[in-house]
Amino acid sequence: MDAATGPRHAPGDTVWLHDVSLMATEPQIAAYRQALSPDEVQRAKRLITAELSRRFVVGRGVLRSLLASYLKCPAAQIRFATGPHGKPRLADDHAGGWEFNVSHTGDFALIAVTRGRAVGVDVECHRHRLKRDELAARFFSTAERQSYFELPEPLRLAAFYRIWTCKEAYLKVIGAGLSFPLGQFAVSVHPDQPPGVLHVDEQPDEPRRWAFVMPAVDPDHSAALAVEGHGWTLRRQIWDHGVATGIR
Repeated sequence: MDAATGPRHAPGDTVWLHDVSLMATEPQIAAYRQALSPDEVQRAKRLITAELSRRFVVGRGVLRSLLASYLKCPAAQIRFATGPHGKPRLADDHAGGWEFNVSHTGDFALIAVTRGRAVGVDVECHRHRLKRDELAARFFSTAERQSYFELPEPLRLAAFYRIWTCKEAYLKVIGAGLSFPLGQFAVSVHPDQPPGVLHVDEQPDEPRRWAFVMPAVDPDHSAALAVEGHGWTLRRQIWDHGVATGIR
C-alpha cells in the first residue's frame, strides 16, 4: 500500500492518521485544484494571501483524494456537510459510516480517518511568545489550573500544549466547537498520566466514552487524537504529493 492510495479496507477497529505537508509544487497544486468544488475554488480565491490560498487548496485537495481512496469514488465527487456547530463531515449520500477530522498549523496538517467512530484531532505549533500562563488562568478548568501551576516553569510549555491539544481534540470529536466552555471539562496534565478527559461537568460517564493518543510530531509541535470507544489500532502514514497527483 502506498501513501496516496490509502488502505484497501479500514475496519472500525483501525484509525488512520495521515501526516500532510501543505507545501507542494505548482503542478501538484493545480492538480489538487481540479478536484475542488466551485465553492471551494471561490473560497480559496477570497483568502487574503497567496500562502493561505495555497494551504487551503492543498489541504482540501489532499482531503478529497484521501477520502476518495476510502470511498472508492473520484475525489471531485466527494460532498461535504457540517454538523450543528460547524464540524465538517461527509454528506449523507456517502454510505459506509466513514468519519474524518482535520487539523493544521502553518504548512503541516494531520488528517484522521476511521469508520463507525467519531474522531477529533488537533495539532499546534509551540509559540514561545504566547502568554501561556494567562491563557491557562483564563480558560483551563480548576483542576487543570492547579496541576499546571504546580509544575516548575521548564515543564509548563509541554504541559500547556498537552492540555490545549487534548481539549481541542475533545471539542472536535464531540462536534461542539466553542459552544462548550473549556472550563467545564478537565483533561490529564502530567506526562506520566495517560492522555484523556478526566471529568466533564454533569456528565460522569463521558470520560469513559473516549480514548486519546498524543501522536509524536516534532519538538516544535504537539498533537492529540480523540476517538470514540476503545480497542482500536492506530495506523500512521506520510502523504506523498508526487504519488497522489502523479506529478513529481
